[in-house]
Amino acid sequence: MPRPTLQQIANIIGVTRATVSLALRSHPSIPKSTREKIVACAEKIGYRPNPLISALMVDLRSRSASRRWCSLAYVTPFPTATMDILPAARRYFEGAKKRAGDLGYDLVYFHYGEGALTDARMGKILYARNISGVLLSPGPKANYSITLPWQHICTATLGYTLQTPMLNRSVNHQFHTITMAIRKARHYGYKKLGLLLNDEDDEKTEHLLMAGFLAYQATLAPASRVPILYRDSISNTELKRWLSKYKPDALLVLRPSWVERIKSAGIKVPGDIALALLDRSDVHGDVAGVDQRPDLVGAAGIDLVTQDLITSNYGLPAAPKTVLTEGIWVDGATLPPIHQGD
Repeated sequence: MPRPTLQQIANIIGVTRATVSLALRSHPSIPKSTREKIVACAEKIGYRPNPLISALMVDLRSRSASRRWCSLAYVTPFPTATMDILPAARRYFEGAKKRAGDLGYDLVYFHYGEGALTDARMGKILYARNISGVLLSPGPKANYSITLPWQHICTATLGYTLQTPMLNRSVNHQFHTITMAIRKARHYGYKKLGLLLNDEDDEKTEHLLMAGFLAYQATLAPASRVPILYRDSISNTELKRWLSKYKPDALLVLRPSWVERIKSAGIKVPGDIALALLDRSDVHGDVAGVDQRPDLVGAAGIDLVTQDLITSNYGLPAAPKTVLTEGIWVDGATLPPIHQGD
């Protein structure tokens, strides 16, 4: 029996073959009602795309992508000056920009939010500049939202901070990050690990650092477990009381600011206690911890956007996907080996 074709669907619906092709790729230029009729017809007659032709068309589209979409947008709530303060913010952007350049695109930096472009103004600029691909940077706080003309663009986000809408996202593998730090500390001879975490950072990491630490603690005898110090703010007295009560020999913290915070309490690192950062992406000093590789996270975000552009997969994803990038361990003076185990 002959294989159903695009032309058959076009004849049944009364449209052109090109319209059918665009509709089956959810192209925004085709009205929703027409797309639904075409999809229903394709399912009814048993149409299936030829995988060899599909692969050829993807290749042809990818070759011409840079001619059709010269620019992608990097949309962020941070002004460019932030990149001088937070190296991780720069690494996200520079990794994304390099990957975009490798694929033949330019990546344009757009600052939106308070004191900058509004969501509505941003949408108008994207339309005026014919920018169909957008990568959203991590936000400064958890659970933020943004409104853009989703039906006309292919979009992905970095990190877990965007709450709505649900988009494809590129993130560091946070669960593996804390697991890596725990294993390294144990390998270096530390037996009793403590975790300092606040509510905001817990939200921004989708609770995955906490989950990884609790999973590790579940393998320990109760006497060896150190309760998480989970506070938005803590006094020097409270910190010292917690350390004195539970006596961890090494601390895991997310932010570099915790290093100075602990030292300001009169606690020597590593003299009194060892320490590892769960995100040392902003650090150039001799501090042990995990580099979450924001440059590679940014590059993977560009891949998500351009893959959708090539296949004309505009709009909000029906089933959002998450790409996880592994961090790498960086040795430092704050976590010196006591002895190296297995």
